[in-house]
Amino acid sequence: MQITSVLKYLLPLFIVKTTMGKDFFKRFVRIPRSRGFGVQSPWAYRFVRSVVSERLPFYGYVDLAGELDAMSAADRRRAKFLLRLANFLQTGKWMLVGRDMPRFSKFIKAGKQAAEITLADNLTALETTSIPDVLMVDLPVEETSFLSYFIGKYSTEQTIILNHIHDSREATRQWRQLCRHEHVSMAFDLYDCGILFFHPTQTPQNYVLRLP
Repeated sequence: MQITSVLKYLLPLFIVKTTMGKDFFKRFVRIPRSRGFGVQSPWAYRFVRSVVSERLPFYGYVDLAGELDAMSAADRRRAKFLLRLANFLQTGKWMLVGRDMPRFSKFIKAGKQAAEITLADNLTALETTSIPDVLMVDLPVEETSFLSYFIGKYSTEQTIILNHIHDSREATRQWRQLCRHEHVSMAFDLYDCGILFFHPTQTPQNYVLRLP
């Protein structure tokens, strides 16, 4: 049997049967829209091209090469994205809720040096502080209704990042539930994480993309 025939048989099995294969396939089918195709909103198109799919080597990547080398592939994509997002949004106050958050702080600072970053173990920290400009949370969370309540208080100047949205069925269920919140006008499923924006004048849109 020729090698090409063997590969033709084994490749579909690899994609369907293995976790690595499933992740590869799910990310692969997101490629066209990740370059902006099918994104009609001018603001969303600029966000996709300038932040989501931007491949230019930001100066911060070199400075933080050691931290990147120690991360998993998914965390590297997320860390670089946070740097680009901080540079794009130029917002001041960030709150990071969940495990392993401190290592992402350097990347946010590399994108926005003046960013004020608060680290917290759970969402109840929101009760004792003002609502941050950017809130990043690991899914799944026990306080889904609590998070939904605070989403109702968010304005057009604020952003929510939800990590691990496809790591478990419960995380995916919570992500989809929050996307349907009446105050959410734009949701970006980037596979490694999800982003919620609040633009009252925008028609609600959900985009399924991928990080490079």
